[in-house]
Amino acid sequence: MSPLDAFCATLKSDRPDGLFTTMVVDENGIGLGVCYSNLESLREAVKTRRGVYWSRTRGLWRKGETSGATQELLRIDADCDQDTLRFVVRQQGTGFCHENTWTCFGEDWGIGRLCRTLESRKANAPPGSYTKRLFEVRTAKTPSRGRLRISALCPGLGAPEEQAARGGAGAGRRQDQAGDHG
Repeated sequence: MSPLDAFCATLKSDRPDGLFTTMVVDENGIGLGVCYSNLESLREAVKTRRGVYWSRTRGLWRKGETSGATQELLRIDADCDQDTLRFVVRQQGTGFCHENTWTCFGEDWGIGRLCRTLESRKANAPPGSYTKRLFEVRTAKTPSRGRLRISALCPGLGAPEEQAARGGAGAGRRQDQAGDHG
């Protein structure tokens, strides 16, 4: 029996259609939305390491297939009753909601939004701008205090030299654990 099959064998659904309510959160724990999963969508999600769910009207739903707002699957957890799932994902694009917001619960606030704002500004800063200079490396041994603070909050924002010293972009985040359950 595969690890995924063993995990799925512990799940219980009280629904006649066998679906599991699935809470989707980003890597900062921000609730993005609620959808459904079944054994087929779980297998596809683990196999592709992407957010794949079960739509009650369309069947297998690969998040972002048409919108481009894809998800990298980081982890799957079951709740204490084994009847609800939590997908931890790294959301790409405009967000989870079909209304082009990060969450289906309205625009989020806090550290996740701050990180996305800083990442966007870093990516779109014109050459020579103050914003661009904030992210440039002065020297590998003496990075700016502001950049150290920013990269501690948002690991993907550090300069390449800092990322390499920490083990690569995104160091400090939980490692990809989708395979733990499958």
